[in-house]
Amino acid sequence: AMYVMFVMMAVGGLMVTANAGPMAESFGLAAGALTLAASLGPLANAASRIFWGWASDRLGRERTMIVAFVLQAVSLLLVIGIGQRSAGLFALTLVLVYFTWGEIYSLFPAMVGDYFGSRHATSNYSLMYTAKGAASIVGGGLAALLFERFGSWSAAFYGSAGLALCAAVLAIGLWAVGAPSR
Repeated sequence: AMYVMFVMMAVGGLMVTANAGPMAESFGLAAGALTLAASLGPLANAASRIFWGWASDRLGRERTMIVAFVLQAVSLLLVIGIGQRSAGLFALTLVLVYFTWGEIYSLFPAMVGDYFGSRHATSNYSLMYTAKGAASIVGGGLAALLFERFGSWSAAFYGSAGLALCAAVLAIGLWAVGAPSR
């Protein structure tokens, strides 16, 4: 379940990372919009790893995942809802996507340790991290193909938001079961 959740959550962030330039161009935005988003995005991604890790230490991993994953879905929908209107809104919505995407790099390693123990945490997480590679195929390539097919980014964003919501539902399931006692 965690592997599938990781793939689902990585798709949205990787889609935006791989296609931000073509998105800005298709939205008719100036190069400055992309420059602003490309400058602030990595900062938001880095801050998210610290913030969501801190939040999960206080709220619990599964609860934090539920909140972050739902916010990721909302952020993805905001890109196509309001991000097309101006350079500032484009940059803001991409920053929100990056802030709600970077959490996977702090929550999943901690969760792997919670569920499987610390003895083999690095080898277990290295397997989990391969989910990023699987998600890159969907997030980058499939999103671009959907744009070419439909002439709009809507299908890719709706699909990515749907994946984030599915991941939230899986996190609810993990929360109901709870981490095994160690």
